[in-house]
Amino acid sequence: MSIECPDRDAIRQEPRQISSLILVRLLPSAGALTATAVEEQLLAFGEKAWCGRMWIEDCKNHNA
Repeated sequence: MSIECPDRDAIRQEPRQISSLILVRLLPSAGALTATAVEEQLLAFGEKAWCGRMWIEDCKNHNA
């Protein structure tokens, strides 16, 4: 029994689009954020998880 594989080029295109979006749009804007802006975003929208608390502490240390 063989299973038909969908169009392989179409399957490969989606990860390319996602990686392009990350490289072209997300990274430049994320790189432009200051530690203060990151801290404010984490405080406003974070889930108060341990990793977020660590990032907030890092931002405060960076600004000190």
